[in-house]
Amino acid sequence: MIQIVFVKWGKAYGVAEVNGLLAAIRRHTRQSLRPVCITDDASGLDPSIEPMPFAELGISFEQMTGPGCFAKLSVFAPGLLAGGLRTLYFDLDTSVHGDVARLAACLDRRRALYMLPNHYVQTWRLRPLLHRIAPQAYYFANSSVMAFYPEDYHFLAERFRRDYPAALARARATGEALHSAFRADDRYISHAARRTLRVFPSSLAARFQDSYMTFGFRMSALRDALPWVRRQRARRVALTYMGGATKPKQLARIADGTEIVYGPLKTRWNYPELRDYWRAIAAPERNP
Repeated sequence: MIQIVFVKWGKAYGVAEVNGLLAAIRRHTRQSLRPVCITDDASGLDPSIEPMPFAELGISFEQMTGPGCFAKLSVFAPGLLAGGLRTLYFDLDTSVHGDVARLAACLDRRRALYMLPNHYVQTWRLRPLLHRIAPQAYYFANSSVMAFYPEDYHFLAERFRRDYPAALARARATGEALHSAFRADDRYISHAARRTLRVFPSSLAARFQDSYMTFGFRMSALRDALPWVRRQRARRVALTYMGGATKPKQLARIADGTEIVYGPLKTRWNYPELRDYWRAIAAPERNP
């Protein structure tokens, strides 16, 4: 069995994204699933999804759901998720196109915390040397897709509950900046779990900007045409998006040829299969 976890609050995403993501996961796997959604509003969720409340993290709910998205750290709190199960977490702006058992299999090969690659230089591979030279250094990974055993990482929530309020109070009293690890959920996870952190191969899970965008529209079009790039995309299990023009509601109605820019990265939209995925999920909202 694989435990599947989502987190939903506020109005940025609704039950259509939760239920649609679970339906996509089920469509591609034969594995038995235990779906869980940590949420402040369980109305409309697929009946098979077990709703769970947010954990107490030592700060107000408004702070948890504000900049930094620390509410996501509830996935590591003791008592919310079942122990002993391979667990996969997905942000709600993630599309699933393959068997999630391939993601869970990473935990069979090595028990660790898996996240998405964020930096191109994979310093996590140099962990033993890096930690001898700079014990506090960490590879900054992306938390949009994660794999872990819950019982191995309860300390992430417990340490945050202890350390973050104190660090925040100290920063306010002294005017000093917070440590970089407290600026966002994925930075905190990357830092606190740095000794066991690994990343998924990009052939299994990736960010849209890394897999579909590059430094110029012509270069992006050339990359789209490469056979091995097309094969890798077809085999990929999960793809997550970076916001702005590539949020699900925008992708459901994006026109071919639309220019997408993310910092120095660019592409012209020519990915109907991704648009069709998000249109199918958005359909319940358009046709209540």
